[in-house]
Amino acid sequence: MDGVLEFVKEVVGTIGAALVIALLGYALAWAKAQLARLQNDRLRELVGKLVQAAEQKLGAGGGKAKYAWVAARLRERGIIVDPADIEAEVYWISRALDRALPGPAVAAPEPDNYEPTEDGV
Repeated sequence: MDGVLEFVKEVVGTIGAALVIALLGYALAWAKAQLARLQNDRLRELVGKLVQAAEQKLGAGGGKAKYAWVAARLRERGIIVDPADIEAEVYWISRALDRALPGPAVAAPEPDNYEPTEDGV
């Protein structure tokens, strides 16, 4: 009976150790993914700030000069970025600006049964 009990203890210990190793592996993979996401978010934020700074510094137009300025600032920090990432940030910033700026003022059509009141409303 003692032999069976020892065998069960060994099996349970082995399974427990395997579960701990599996959980540690999963936790490590999750932590790496979170770190990569955080780094990506910070890089995107940096590129966005540099794109906005280039727009402020160099003014409207001159896309190639602005791109070169942003790429140079990134290189100074030891960061090499895919040109598409810079262009994507320009797109999103431009899109956000387009949404923020008011469009042309268009008067709402009056209903067919509109009758002004005494105060003209």
